[in-house]
Amino acid sequence: MSKKNKLYSGLGILAISFCLILMIALMGRYEATKRSSKEQSQRQVFAELDEKLHDAVEKLKRLPVLYKERVQPLDTLARGEIRRLSGRRGLYGAEGALVFCSIAFDDDFDWKNTPLFLVSHGRNKKLLGMESTDKLATLNQIADSKEFWALYQEKRAKWADKASRAPQVDFELFRLAGNSTLKDTRFADAFKIVPPTETQVLSEKPDRNDWHLVKDALRAGHDKKLANQMQKAFRKLKTSWQERDSAGIIAAVDTLRETARAMEPKVGPNLELTDAAIENELSYNSIKPFTRASWFFAVAAAFAVFSMAFHLKWLRVLAIIVSMAGLGFCVWGFYMRITLGFQIAVTNLYESMIAVGCLSVLMFLIVDLVRKTSWGLAFGGLTGFMVLQIVDLNSVKFDDGITGPMAVLANNIWIHIHVPVVMSAYCFYVVAFLMSLFALPWILIKRNKADEDLKDMLKMSDIAVNLGSVFMLAGLILGGVWAQVSWGRFWGWDPKETWGLILFLWFLAIVHGRFTKKINAFWNAWLVFLGGNVLLWTYYGTNELLSGLHSYAGATSGEGFVGNLVHEKNRWFVWTSGTMFAISIITLLAYLAITKKKTADRDLAKAVQ
Repeated sequence: MSKKNKLYSGLGILAISFCLILMIALMGRYEATKRSSKEQSQRQVFAELDEKLHDAVEKLKRLPVLYKERVQPLDTLARGEIRRLSGRRGLYGAEGALVFCSIAFDDDFDWKNTPLFLVSHGRNKKLLGMESTDKLATLNQIADSKEFWALYQEKRAKWADKASRAPQVDFELFRLAGNSTLKDTRFADAFKIVPPTETQVLSEKPDRNDWHLVKDALRAGHDKKLANQMQKAFRKLKTSWQERDSAGIIAAVDTLRETARAMEPKVGPNLELTDAAIENELSYNSIKPFTRASWFFAVAAAFAVFSMAFHLKWLRVLAIIVSMAGLGFCVWGFYMRITLGFQIAVTNLYESMIAVGCLSVLMFLIVDLVRKTSWGLAFGGLTGFMVLQIVDLNSVKFDDGITGPMAVLANNIWIHIHVPVVMSAYCFYVVAFLMSLFALPWILIKRNKADEDLKDMLKMSDIAVNLGSVFMLAGLILGGVWAQVSWGRFWGWDPKETWGLILFLWFLAIVHGRFTKKINAFWNAWLVFLGGNVLLWTYYGTNELLSGLHSYAGATSGEGFVGNLVHEKNRWFVWTSGTMFAISIITLLAYLAITKKKTADRDLAKAVQ
């Protein structure tokens, strides 16, 4: 292909990509418009409220409160609670803080008939008299449904001591019933804005740093004058909100912050949030860096594939630039989570998944630059996009709140070393698995000859396995050091430790077979693909199916391996793992059949000769 034709092809590809992105954006816009038409009255109410109280809400967003074991702006609390109730990042086109404070303070607002609570399961929608296309239920729909409460009482009796083991459809029932108390609490009980006392901070109790509600300030031991001042300011805040008095709200918030500063204990760490920290967290909330990064990675992966298909170097350069822009969002996002969350950024399932997605792109961008090929960037970008989107769309499973770590995590430096190293190993293994998924049918089809692109992909897969094994070995050793510091032993055959060792030995066997030439291209790709299933069990299965020191995701409920395996929340895992195993069996049988035919044809040719 001539340079001119390559240029035209590249421009055509960019045009097609732009059209696809535009089509997806228009579809999303259509859905948003369709939803807006149903919510027109509520959106109008909040648009008018925002016009009156915009400056006040901006001030309220910056009010420090205790939420998820950390002092943070009200904006974060509001976003988290709104998403917990509705499953949406925003409700009725309004700021989370605006909706949150309206729920908390507007006694006259008709919240009983305002759709607010996410309902996903058809059975529960039918109980509440909802249309199948409806997503949100109202307080009155929950309160007035006799069928709902009858089934709730039945299910509560059935799952009395093990509600966490209930199917998701019943768990949603419990969540809706619990949220129905919103009409009594009015969200006001979330305003924990009174700092702990000196006596509380100096004690050894677990709640030594807990903040208090305004009504509990005097009971907690604070100065009577300051406690009364705080209560008066909070009443002023509520009254001013109901009167739509923006200036009064701003003055009340200023008083609350000044009084909280005066109440702050003179011993221990400084508990007051600085203005810079508040602004940083508000920026993090509004930008949503990991969501933005996922789309950069998707575009980079597409450009990388097109650059290989049409041998366009400039498109590969563009893919590198786009992927680096996405990584820039990831770096900034992790930096913010580290600075906001007690210096540790990989302490839960959400952060570890985010790390896998971002590191996949970073690692294979480096490999791509060294190897001067685009396979790594294509699959690394695809991995990053899929992982970040799964995390973003499943807010129930992957809670993105920035919380304080457990003591075993916060008291030593090894989490900063061990976890990133192991996550890096997982990244290499995931990308190698995806490459093997594409390579296996390619090998079967091209069994008599190998394309250069296929050879290049297999080489990249080999590099990924090699690097992943090095990182995994280092992670096992560093994990043992951490275990020695935290638990007093280097190795204890904990399920997570054991499966980590199994994972390392599996891929080490692949490396050994390749270097000793005991396995060919098919067996190499097939074993790597099967290794993806081993990785899935190591990363998720040990947390959810087996009890142990690493089972922080809910495997300690006493149901045992079989009970955890058949539980509804792990259904996706069982289906995914089973599908992967079925694919490996099908490809193996296909390879054996092809090999047998080739052997028979060769024997026949010899017999004819």
